[in-house]
Amino acid sequence: MKFLKLTFASLWTAIPLAFFYISACAIATFIENDYGVAVARKLIYDTWWFDALHLYLLIALIGTMIASRAWQRKKYASLFFHSAFIFIILGAGVTRYFGFEGRMHLREGQKSNIVFSDQTYLNIYATNPEGQTQSAFVKANLIPGETLQAEISLFQKPIKLNVTEIQKLTKDKRDPNSEMTLKFSYDNHEETLTLIGGVGIEGERTLLKTPQMNFVIFWGVKAVEIPFSLLLKDFQLERYPGSMSPSSYASEVNIIDDQNKIEIPYRIFMNNVLDYGNYRFFQSSYDQDEQGSILSVNNDPGKNLTYFGYALLILGSIWLLFDPRGRFRFLSNFLKTQHIALLFVLGLSLNTISYAQEQQNNTAMILNNLKNNSVAFAQDFDSLLVQD
Repeated sequence: MKFLKLTFASLWTAIPLAFFYISACAIATFIENDYGVAVARKLIYDTWWFDALHLYLLIALIGTMIASRAWQRKKYASLFFHSAFIFIILGAGVTRYFGFEGRMHLREGQKSNIVFSDQTYLNIYATNPEGQTQSAFVKANLIPGETLQAEISLFQKPIKLNVTEIQKLTKDKRDPNSEMTLKFSYDNHEETLTLIGGVGIEGERTLLKTPQMNFVIFWGVKAVEIPFSLLLKDFQLERYPGSMSPSSYASEVNIIDDQNKIEIPYRIFMNNVLDYGNYRFFQSSYDQDEQGSILSVNNDPGKNLTYFGYALLILGSIWLLFDPRGRFRFLSNFLKTQHIALLFVLGLSLNTISYAQEQQNNTAMILNNLKNNSVAFAQDFDSLLVQD
């Protein structure tokens, strides 16, 4: 019992792992900056140990809150703080396993209801002799040096997939295009395929014909249909005066929901997102010819839990400031009863006087410098060309 309490109900055990968690997030940030989001996901965010770390921190927070009995000791601020982090981690977990992130590409005058996933898959579409189609998707966020073995079933027939090699096509570390060597086994028939694709891109389609079935196979993001469409009426790009650098860009869209017979105009730009049908659309990027827009899409079922956790965190912070049993009130009362507070104030006053004298001397020096050099400086400044 003591071991369990020390392991799952002690902040002294959780604090080192919290520092490890912060370090992992920091390393992931550098990886994301140098190699892209997909590689950071593969090496850290989507690993089993990162999920296990979240689970442990959640259990440790619950165990610490129970062991501290904060509600019995009327430590309500502490109770709010612990509950806030519990709800935040729960919200993150719900989003992690049940949420969806992707991107939507729109061209002016065209509508679409297709969102491409952020995750990368082996996408396999099969068509039988009767013209029926089935599909299967195997998560394949693979980088050079990794392999994969999986087995799927299409039309009640087993298919074995064996990725034997991944190679980069270029030396550019940010270029996601790679070459996959895939052994495809179906009904005692084996083919070795070379797929061009990669993490975070659509990938090139490869057609494989067999006597029993035809397959379309590609390595890349998955296309997901959403229950409504967006029509891009106009993409607008503004630049800084005298420069080609974009200052802002926006998408004028129509939300077209045929099922509910709804059509609503909306403007999406940097700080104005579109929320509709449990999906959130952000202005992300645009086509180089300025005739198309790229939107980031987020379906986040855990956001309400996360927002509730943030609300508890803010409430706990406010409570902590005014709680008569809180730490701030304790420290305030402690300083009132100690002579060290008086010495501290006296020392601060002396430093303030010294600092004021120093500032006065600096001000006099600056004014004297301006008096002696302002005419020459104004003449030099008058020769500058300024574009308004």
